Amino acid sequence: MLQLHTSESYTLDISAKPPSAAITAKTIYGALRALETLSQLVTFNFDTRSYEIRGADWSIKDTPRFPHRGVMIDTSRHFETIRTIKRVVDSLAYSKLNVLHWHVSDSQSFPMEFKTRPKVRIT
Repeated sequence: MLQLHTSESYTLDISAKPPSAAITAKTIYGALRALETLSQLVTFNFDTRSYEIRGADWSIKDTPRFPHRGVMIDTSRHFETIRTIKRVVDSLAYSKLNVLHWHVSDSQSFPMEFKTRPKVRIT
């Protein structure tokens, strides 16, 4: 489980010749951050119809500056579509954020009700 002080650091070494990439990380979360960085470096060359990493050789050593990196969605006061919420959640990994604070309901707004669980009510 990802905890506040879980290491998310990694090293990513990319070589052009021979084409290779090596990831070193203490935890799965560091490896995931490295894979996200690698995916952001890969581009598609339409002329050669192949994937490439421009400017290789690369050696990236990265660690988060802050252990808590997140975003808040406040749907209790501001309506957001389900599509928008899903897009925000999907973008968290791309931005290497590790916390989603979702403010669903509060006393000044509407209570949240679950039709499938009528006894559960968030107020």
